This record gives sequence, C-alpha cells and structure tokens, in this order.
Amino acid sequence: MSLYKYFKEDYEKIIEMDNDVYKSIDAFSDVLVEGEKRKYSEPLVEVFIHKTKSEMFLVLDCFDLDVGLIEKICDEWQDRVLNFVNFGKEYRDRMEFLKYNISLIILCKNEIGNKDDNFRFEAEKSIKICRKLFLICNNKGEINNDDKAMIPFYFAAVEPFDNDKIEKMERELENLLPKDIEIDSICKKEKLESEDINKLYRWLSEIDNNN
Repeated sequence: MSLYKYFKEDYEKIIEMDNDVYKSIDAFSDVLVEGEKRKYSEPLVEVFIHKTKSEMFLVLDCFDLDVGLIEKICDEWQDRVLNFVNFGKEYRDRMEFLKYNISLIILCKNEIGNKDDNFRFEAEKSIKICRKLFLICNNKGEINNDDKAMIPFYFAAVEPFDNDKIEKMERELENLLPKDIEIDSICKKEKLESEDINKLYRWLSEIDNNN
C-alpha cells in the first residue's frame, strides 16, 4: 500500500531521487547481489524525505506480523536508523538536525486482546533513537480513518457547510437571546424586581430547551 497520497508535495521518495542517493542508503537496503536490483530490506516498503533533507519517514509493512515480531522489528530498525545517523554517507551536512526527525511508520492490524495495544502505547511514548507511529489497517490495506490523524502531514478534507442552514440557525439563536437594551436595563437596576427575575429564567429556559 502506498502512503504517497497522504504526503504533501514537500516530500519525495528516496527511490525516485538521484540513483546515487538511493544506492547510498545502505542501512536500509539488502546487500546487493551482483546482477540483482537493489531493494529495501523487508518489511521496509518506502522511505520519504522532506525536500529540505531535515525530516525522514520509513514505512514498515507489518500487517501480516504478530506483535511479538513487530516488537523485534522495531528494535532492529531503530538500530538501522542509528547506523544511518552515525555512519551514513548522505545528508551529513543536515544530519545534526535530521537525526532528531526520523520516524518509523508501522502499518499493522489490531489483534484480539490488549497485548498489542499496550505495546503500541509504550512504543509510541518512547523517543529512543526515533519516533514510532503505528497505523492500524484493514484487510484491504487501508488505514483506519481514526489513525490517519496521527500522520503529521495528513490533513482531512474540509467538509462543505450549508450556508443557508447556518444562517437559519444564527437567526434562531438571535431570536432566543435577549436584546442588549433589555440586558442593559436590568444590569443598571440596584434591585431586581420579580418581573426581571422571571425574564432571566425565561431566557435561560429557552436557550436550554433549544440546545
């Protein structure tokens, strides 16, 4: 599954950048066998980097794995990130800032019970080496809508509003609220009459009934 549609235009895939850049990311790739095409080490499926080279996201597809394996994979990929930060050849001029802005995005499923929930909760709190974001997916590989909000660069589509409906509601509210002159006249009184108190109760009651 591609996350590209959720990224703003300021991000790009390393695999689509200059070929020498992609080849240099040894920490994220399998050892290249002669005659074979270089590829990411599983379960890494994509690496996105901001055009300023100051932020990087590694996408790990762990949907078919249980929580025990995912925990081991998180440890392994944190070590790979640390290796990239310490020994990577690329982005050395930006590494002092980039190393604090590398995140793992783990695509996974929601298992029965609380074991996976507890692990995700603890792992997301930890900022050891890099951040971890767990996105729950369905069987079609689609990210649950509730989890999309966790993606730092994701913005939900703005739903259109019915202007006529809004204007109608504003008029109804205006009719419910007392006029300024009425409020002012009551506020200036040193002592409220029973009629004034009844007005206040009526206003409050009308507002409460229409909420």
